[in-house]
Formats: sequence, C-alpha cells, structure tokens
Amino acid sequence: GLSFLLIFMFTLLFFHMQPSPSNHALRRDRIRGSCLMLFHRLLGLSLVALGVSVRLMVEAVIQGRSMTQFAVILTGCSVGMSLLLLYGIRVLHYGGVLPRKNDPPRVIWLMNVWWTVFGTFAVIPFFLIFANITDALVAASLNSGLIFALCLIESTFTHILEPFLAANYVPAETQPLRQSDLIPTNEG
Repeated sequence: GLSFLLIFMFTLLFFHMQPSPSNHALRRDRIRGSCLMLFHRLLGLSLVALGVSVRLMVEAVIQGRSMTQFAVILTGCSVGMSLLLLYGIRVLHYGGVLPRKNDPPRVIWLMNVWWTVFGTFAVIPFFLIFANITDALVAASLNSGLIFALCLIESTFTHILEPFLAANYVPAETQPLRQSDLIPTNEG
C-alpha cells in the first residue's frame, strides 16, 4: 500500500504542473526546451530506479529482513532525484513567469514560499540516506509520507493561488470596476 501511495503521489505531482501552452518550456526558448527533454528522460530513469527500490523494499518485508545498504541508497537517491527533476521541470515551465511583477505582494510572497517548500522537500530524501534507515516499512512510510505531505501542501497553495495562476490573469487595479465600463457610450 505504501509503495502504491508513493508512486501515485509522484503521478499527482507530475500531472499537477501542466502549464498553459503559452508558458510551456518547449515554446519559450530552445535552451529551456532542450533541458525539458533531458529532465524528462532523467525523470524516467529516476522513476525506474524508484520502481527497483520499491521492489527491494517489498522483498525485504516479505523475507522479514532489513534492507541492504544499496537499497537504502537507491531509495533515497531515486526519490530525491525524482523530486529534484520535478522541481527543475517546474522551473523550466514557470521560472521568470510566476510570480509576475504586477502580482500583489501577498501573492508574490506565497508563490515564493511555495517554490521554497517544494525545493526543500526535494532534498529531504537525500538526508534520509544518512539516517541509514534499514527497516523497509519505515523507509517506505517516511518517503510516502513526505510525498503525501508535499501533495497536500501543493494542493493548498494551488487552491489559494488559483485566481492568480491563470495565464490571462489581470491584476485588480488594471481591471474596469464595472461591466458597464467596458461598453462604449455615445456620451461626450
């Protein structure tokens, strides 16, 4: 169950960050597009390594033994690299776009906190390697819990910031006050 949760949360994180066509890294410039292709290939490799580490964790649980040092390192590196690559893909799509210069200060602060939280969560699995957790259930619980918490935090930030994330967002101070302001009149 924990391995399913781990993989499912990665799926949610990956598909949650789909940008609008105008913000897609492939359309922004060649360097971003090339890096995006490279990051996707590396992410695929990292997720394959994650699948192998999940298999090693399940094997350790079934046999009632501790995980090998290789399995501990592979688990931490595959989870950490997958999160770092997801973070990198987000930077390629949204870096320099969000937050916008004309966003309200509170929104800019929240978006910067959002980027910082995701980046921080991306490096935590590497520190779990040094904790040398050889119990497979504990390792699976920590990694699944970490990714689950990140999904909850991201969903909360997205819900709060949803009006400001749209590609066609216009700040309130530049919007007309009433619908009637949009309709030209014959006066004057």
